[in-house]
Amino acid sequence: MGFIQQIADLFRSRGSDAVASSDRFGILTPLTETIDYLEKTKTYLRLFQSNTKIALLLKDKTVHHNAFQEKAKNAYQLYLRSLAPHDLAMEKQVGLSSAQAAIDSILGNLELIEDNFQKFFGDALKDPTTMRTSSLLVIGYIQTANAFGNWVMQLTNHFVPNDDSNITPFVTKELIENAPMAGQFVSHNLGNWTPRYKGFLTLINDLQKKGVDVVIRSDDIWLDSFISERQFSSTEQNLIIAGFNNPILSWATGRMVKQQEQLELAQYRKDWLISKIAMEEAKMHGVDQNSPDYAKLKRAIDYYSSMVSKQESKIERLRG
Repeated sequence: MGFIQQIADLFRSRGSDAVASSDRFGILTPLTETIDYLEKTKTYLRLFQSNTKIALLLKDKTVHHNAFQEKAKNAYQLYLRSLAPHDLAMEKQVGLSSAQAAIDSILGNLELIEDNFQKFFGDALKDPTTMRTSSLLVIGYIQTANAFGNWVMQLTNHFVPNDDSNITPFVTKELIENAPMAGQFVSHNLGNWTPRYKGFLTLINDLQKKGVDVVIRSDDIWLDSFISERQFSSTEQNLIIAGFNNPILSWATGRMVKQQEQLELAQYRKDWLISKIAMEEAKMHGVDQNSPDYAKLKRAIDYYSSMVSKQESKIERLRG
């Protein structure tokens, strides 16, 4: 059974109760909360973008890597194998430069989705069957961007671990398993794999040009009467399927799950701040304590330390 028929069958199976029973398939969970979810993903990506320590660790062959870092290096090798040739060439110059460059495109696409939220989702908050295939593709892009954001966060925690990083065997396994996805997503966003995610609206326009951007149900006629999966590229299929599975929207439904997401984000911010303090402290060695440079570094450390305290307070509050 193709994925188009699966989408139609799932909605069809709910009959007239589709709207009231939206939690059955997680589509009608408050779409407005997706904006908060986008912000979380953007925060992960920006924190990674500002971290320069990983690239240095990859470049310095004399550094002795601990067990976590060795696992991260294995994941990085899988990431490299999944890049387009042009992006792989970038990596030979600076480690993870392709990911850093792709994040600009990803952030631009996420902001474009925020700006066009009503256009993409329309009345779906009231009736999920009014969503189009492009709506599911948009959700799929958000889902994949979040998976990529989690991957770079996990990579950071492996390369720059501390006592609170909470690296479990499951997290390490997930880091390695998702490395190919991360590489492919980077090359799509840099425009070096087809279809190109750079300029996200072109993906939507392609669906419209092919005549496959249809609503799930129109006048009691379902989308599988108009289109089939053969009309979609493999990448379009993957994004739509990711949107249809839709874990990102269902995650927003429960207070406990949302609280866990906030806890993970606060923990990640704390980890990043601690690594930033260590980097600034390393710069202080050999600097005259009476010099302006030393004073500047001291102010930065004091600021980061105060932010660590704030994150610790937030973590304590969330843990209850």
